[in-house]
This record gives sequence, C-alpha cells and structure tokens, in this order.
Amino acid sequence: MHVTKAIDSSPLTKKYWVFAWSVATATVFEYFDLFIVGYVIVLIAPQWALTFGQTAAILTASGVGAILGALVAGWAAAKFGRKPVLCASLFICSSATCLMAATPVGAWYVLAGLRFIVGAAVPALHLAAITLLVEMTPARKRTTLSSLMSVALVPLGGFLAALAGANSAILGWQGLCLLGGTALLMVPVMIMTVPESPQWLMSKQRRSDAEKVLGLLTGGPVQLSPIESSESEARKEPFLAALASDPARALLIALTWFGISTVTYGLVLWGPTLIRLVLDTTPSHAATLSLGASLAALSGRVLASVMAGRKGRRSTGVLFASAATIALIAAALFHRSTVGSIGLFFPIFIVAYLFADGGWANAGPMPSELFPTPLRSQAGAFAQILNALGKIVGPMILGLVAGSGDLITPKATLNALQPAFIILALFSGVVACSFLAIKRETHGRPLGDIENSPARRKLRAA
Repeated sequence: MHVTKAIDSSPLTKKYWVFAWSVATATVFEYFDLFIVGYVIVLIAPQWALTFGQTAAILTASGVGAILGALVAGWAAAKFGRKPVLCASLFICSSATCLMAATPVGAWYVLAGLRFIVGAAVPALHLAAITLLVEMTPARKRTTLSSLMSVALVPLGGFLAALAGANSAILGWQGLCLLGGTALLMVPVMIMTVPESPQWLMSKQRRSDAEKVLGLLTGGPVQLSPIESSESEARKEPFLAALASDPARALLIALTWFGISTVTYGLVLWGPTLIRLVLDTTPSHAATLSLGASLAALSGRVLASVMAGRKGRRSTGVLFASAATIALIAAALFHRSTVGSIGLFFPIFIVAYLFADGGWANAGPMPSELFPTPLRSQAGAFAQILNALGKIVGPMILGLVAGSGDLITPKATLNALQPAFIILALFSGVVACSFLAIKRETHGRPLGDIENSPARRKLRAA
C-alpha cells in the first residue's frame, strides 16, 4: 500500500488526537511568546523614551529573523525531519523570550536582537507543525483539521498574552517576558507524543520506520509498497523548478500569505497601542480590551476552518478577505465616530480582526498541500519568508506614514491611523482578488494526486 493511501484510509485514533493536540498546544505557546512584545512595548516605550524608529525596530526584528528562520527550517525539515525542527524551535523561542527580561533599561537594541531570535524560531515551528498535520491527516478530514489544529488555535496565544498584559501593572514588563518560559514545559511532551511524518520517512527510503509510525497511529500493522519512481524524481527536482512548473501556484501562495501577514501583523502588534490612544485609556485597560480581539481572531479561524472543510479553500478565502477589506475601510473612515456615547472604532476593529486573521486558518496549510513530500517543507519556507516580509511591512506602515523620528505620542499615531488602515485594506483586497482569479483548490484532494498533476507530468516529460 502507498503511504498516502494508508493515511487516507486510516481512522482518527486516540494516538492521532494526542499528536494533533500536542502540536496545537505548541503553536499556542509559541505565539504567546510572539505576541507578548506588543504589551511589553506599551509599558517600556514611555519609560525608556523610545522613538518611533526604535519601537518599530523592536516590533519588526521578528520579521527580519523569520526570513533566516524560514530558510534554515525549510532545509532542516527536509533533511532531518519535521519533528526535530518542531522541538528545537519551541525551545529556542521560549528561551529567547525569557532572556528578554534581563534586558538593561534603555537597551532597545538588545531587545530587538532577542526578538530577532524569537522571530526566527516561530516560522520554523509553524512550518513543521503545518507540514506534519497535512501529511498525517486523512484527505477526508485534512482541510478542516490541518487548519484547525495547526493554525486556528494560534490566537489563544494572543489571548493569553492579552490576559497577561491586562495584569501588567502587577507583573511588570520583565514578568511578561518570563512567562514565555512556560513553553519550555512543552518540549519533553512534544518529544514523547509527536511522531515523525511517515511521508518524510518514505521519501528518505525508511520504509520500516514509516510502517512503525503508521502502526502506532492506526492501531494495527501496515505494509507499505516500495517508494514509487515519481517520488524519487520529486526528490531530485529543485524547488525553483517546481515553482516554475506551475507559476500560478507560486503566485497564489505569494499574494495570499504576504497580504494576510501584512494586515494581521499590522493590527496585532500595534493593536494595544492604537486602542489605548484612540480610546484615551490606560495600558492595562487597552490590554484588557485586546482580549476581545484575540477571541475574535480565534472565532474567525475556527469559522474559516469549518467553512473551508465544507465549501473549499478558494470560496473561503474570497469571503474572508473581502469582509476584512470592508471592515478596514470602515475603521479608517469612522475611527473618530460615535453612536451615542459608544465609539465605533473598537467594534469595527474587532470585526476587521476576525476576518483578516481568520483567513490564516484557510491559507495556512495551502503551501504544504500544493507540493509533493520532498518539497513540502521548502514550500512552507517560501510561504514563511513571505509571512516574514508581511511582519515587517505591516507594523512599518504606521511608522512610514507617521514618521519614525517622533516619540510615540497620540498625535503621531492617530494621524497615521486613517491612511494606514486604507493601505491595509488594499492589501486585504489583493488577497480576495488572488483567490478569485487563481483557480487552485486543494480541498478533498489526496496528497498523492500531486505526483500525477498535469504540471508535474509535463515537467517529468521535458
């Protein structure tokens, strides 16, 4: 039996759910470490008298680090396996976040350096998590579960960060950083509960190991057939050649990942500061309100996961990106408006965040679904690099519009809000148009079909 057919015909056993929930929990911990800096910045910016440029450097350092992290992780996951990358990235991210607590007062460059390390580890974990779940989930459930377990629960990390930020008056910024060390507790759990991908093991001609993993997951013996010739050819095929063989596939990943990343990271990293300034409230109260944004993101991702499993990734992508575009434009136009004594900015911000961030659950697994096993982690690295660029562009939009030479003041940030949100809306509109124009659907399609796609047959015949 071929490994893909063995997985597609297997039931979702207790072993599978333990593996899936372990991966999902790791993503929550990792993204707590990523999101906590937004609340740290709210506390230290006035204390350290940070300029707009220094604040932007701290917030965008993770995006720069993510580029290097994605490149290394894509290579490492293909050479050494998905599991080692998953465990190592979790350890590195948590350790770097803990070390942030030891940053000397005013040493923003040290904080930026540690954020660089955190940023490098996050895409490595996400790449490995998505690839594992795509490769080990039966096709009949893959669209929903790969989205739900590797992407949809990530906002819980943001929720926990917001919850910690709401108690920042007690914890202080050092306490917020030290909380990131809790992720270290997950490392031994991951080692014990997460198996290596049978797809990757077969691509490395380790058939007996793949059979053992499948036997544990399915609860019975599994006999796999020898590696097929198409898989051997795919292993020799350069990733850039695979991109060239189907440019539309590469363009879809590029436009959707970069667009969604630019919008969501612009909102999540500047969210607490924007809410504080627009509503003229305290940092702790702004963090409390941000809990609503985290819950909205969680709701959006769960909704997108379920919808994609029923309607497909393309339809879901168009709907979510279009709704986010409309909400972002509304936030730009009506951020100073009120209905009675209730301001409109925060409710509109929540709606925009729900649909913009919810789109990740739909788009996240696509790169791994669109490429064969030997190239899957490299496809994930390609997507994560685009994600990293979005992490830089999104937070920098406010800085570029407002001017990076000013201190963080209400005047500077509020002046940036309207044009910045219009720009974010344009990025979201590009995402909607990309799903609409590029007709690629992975929902319900067995991963084995990739090997026999028209583009790959044409490439092999050349």
